[in-house]
Amino acid sequence: LVYEYFLLLTPVIFRGDYTRTEKIKELANSGIVSFQEELGRMYYFGEPGVDQNYEESLKWYEIAASNGDSRSQNELGLMYSNGLGTEKNQAKATEWYLKAAESGWGGAYVVVANRYLNGTGIDRNCEKSIYWYKKHSESKWLAPEISIKKLEKMYLTGNCVTKDIKEAYKYHLIYNKVALHPKFYRERKKLKEKLNEEQIAEAEEDSKQWLRTHAPNKSSNK
Repeated sequence: LVYEYFLLLTPVIFRGDYTRTEKIKELANSGIVSFQEELGRMYYFGEPGVDQNYEESLKWYEIAASNGDSRSQNELGLMYSNGLGTEKNQAKATEWYLKAAESGWGGAYVVVANRYLNGTGIDRNCEKSIYWYKKHSESKWLAPEISIKKLEKMYLTGNCVTKDIKEAYKYHLIYNKVALHPKFYRERKKLKEKLNEEQIAEAEEDSKQWLRTHAPNKSSNK
């Protein structure tokens, strides 16, 4: 399969013909999941040899997703959520996003967390929302600071969790290390005013421990 995977990794634009496209279709039809996912992607965006076709994209993503491909499961969540190639169906969108997250596709973690928080396509569930926000914040996937900031705000306001200023301050410190947000110092002052010295020290130590364990950039631990 070396030649076949070379075709998968080689963009059509560099080949100048439809050999790659036809071979991917052949391999997708033969049951190779990675090529089923690739064919879904090709129909989604459109490229030489494949016109953009959301219905065909949905078909191939569903085939790949049913064979356990987590990226295809995530893309189906997107397509059902936005009505691409099908009618909008938020319940199905959440179902596919959840399958993607449970399969380890980190890009779906925060989406599932949001959907549990807002009750989008599924019953609102604060415990599961917090679980997925924390899982995303602790992952090495793109933009964990989104969930870190969300956790800070949730603990600060008591939205879906017991209000806990110390925990909010901890996530605020973590967010600064991960995202280096320019408003950090003004926000930190406001939070510290709501805590006593012991709580501040505990939150600072908890944030350092979190960073030692989960920081996406090890230099953030310093």
